[in-house]
Amino acid sequence: HRVAMEHGGSPAAVIAFVRGSGATLQAAGQGERTAAVSESVAIGDSVETDADGRLGLRLADGRRIRLDHATRITIASRTAIVLDHGMVFVDSDGAGGPFAIRSGTRIITDVGTEFEVATAPSSLRVRVRSGRIIVAGDGTTITADAGAEVAIGSDGVVRRRAFAVDDPAWDWALASPAPYVLDGMSLRAFLDRISAEGGLDLRLPEDVTSAAAGIRLSGTLPEATPIQALDAVLPTCGLRFRATGRIVTIAHASPGDDP
Repeated sequence: HRVAMEHGGSPAAVIAFVRGSGATLQAAGQGERTAAVSESVAIGDSVETDADGRLGLRLADGRRIRLDHATRITIASRTAIVLDHGMVFVDSDGAGGPFAIRSGTRIITDVGTEFEVATAPSSLRVRVRSGRIIVAGDGTTITADAGAEVAIGSDGVVRRRAFAVDDPAWDWALASPAPYVLDGMSLRAFLDRISAEGGLDLRLPEDVTSAAAGIRLSGTLPEATPIQALDAVLPTCGLRFRATGRIVTIAHASPGDDP
């Protein structure tokens, strides 16, 4: 298990969004500059968020990486990064092949996964929302599946616990990078965005699927997770939903449902 730094200069990702106090981009061998939306990030480049900043990257294969506050990564290749410090969330849904993160002496590899990696000077924590991850290094190999957290302390002791896929601690990574401006948007377009941003499998009644393009929404939602957005919008359309992991089943609201 290794993460090798490929030759620099080749574009590997695009900055999808920057929030809060911002972030900096440092091209290999050059000085830092303010990171901007739609800017390319090449192999060998480093990206770092400010104390109150967050940033999203979209890789060429469709993977999405989100950087939390005070996080720095370096692009090692098109399928690997080095996490220098802070916390990242990776959504590999739909991307082909494994993706790797190096943190200190350990390599975290995913298998079709949504997962979060947080590192400190002498510890590592990995949470898995879907799929499976493999942590290798220091002579050990650890696997974890969806709904699990693995923490490795400075003493090398591995601690495991269950961590729910709908725990609010995921919200920072799942929240929409921009407000939902609903005025004039069709229900179909809204649901498509929810599905894409949340990696959700939306299941609708046939009549709702047929009518969704003609149902118009109004208003604006501030930064919200896909589930929070569904909770705000669907009741206004006479609909309700039930989420089980990444599957969201939408149905007509019953008279006794809460408004």
